[in-house]
Amino acid sequence: MTSPYTLSTFRVRGLHCAEEAQQIEKRLRGEPGIGALSFDYLAERMTVEHDVSATSMERIEAAVRETGMAISPWHAELAPDSFWQRWGSWILAGVSGLAVLATTIHEALEADNFWMGLLAHPEHHEHAPEPLVLALYALAILAGALVVAPRAWRAIRHRHLDMNVLVLVAMTAATALGEYSEAATLAFLFSLANVIENWSRQRAARLLAAHPAAAHHAHHHAASGSATEQFMDRFARWYTPAIHVMAVLVAFLL
Repeated sequence: MTSPYTLSTFRVRGLHCAEEAQQIEKRLRGEPGIGALSFDYLAERMTVEHDVSATSMERIEAAVRETGMAISPWHAELAPDSFWQRWGSWILAGVSGLAVLATTIHEALEADNFWMGLLAHPEHHEHAPEPLVLALYALAILAGALVVAPRAWRAIRHRHLDMNVLVLVAMTAATALGEYSEAATLAFLFSLANVIENWSRQRAARLLAAHPAAAHHAHHHAASGSATEQFMDRFARWYTPAIHVMAVLVAFLL
């Protein structure tokens, strides 16, 4: 008797780590006829074992789109990346970094000693930040928020507190406390980390694509994750919520 189960492969834009995979898996487990799932982060590829009589490819695609990620059949001709898809993260990191640098130089020029002013904390000055400085801080924070907010919202929707949520909360709290320099610096560093992550992932994918049977073997093990990576994933599930609880307790105690 022929099994009703089949394997379907998809390209999922934004599938870069275990956190996105967990969100997709959690959503697909609510669909009937879903069997094994496997993810290839470097290629942004997802393979789904499903009962074709219960869940079609179109239904799987619709479910994944509900998580906020774009999906298409793997065999379909892929549309070229848009300008923003290719360079958006670089632009945001650059804008955030330049804004932080501009505020640092401006505050240093206002100080008695320029070089000591570069090392001084801006909020330690007696005067309140000038409108120009506040505008630059706001620009740096906004650029970083455009990177983290969509991922954080997607995680919150699926009741999963990940690093994106933690960073967004930290940026918001620092801004609310008037620590604009810390919020802007965090925004820049996180947007820079996002650029490095995307660049390294794309470079690894190109290198693996350029090497036949050995690359496939290495690619398989890289996609499935090492024991260390699996431990870090499990650790993050407890660590991130714990940090949020501690932050709330500290806020109330202070």
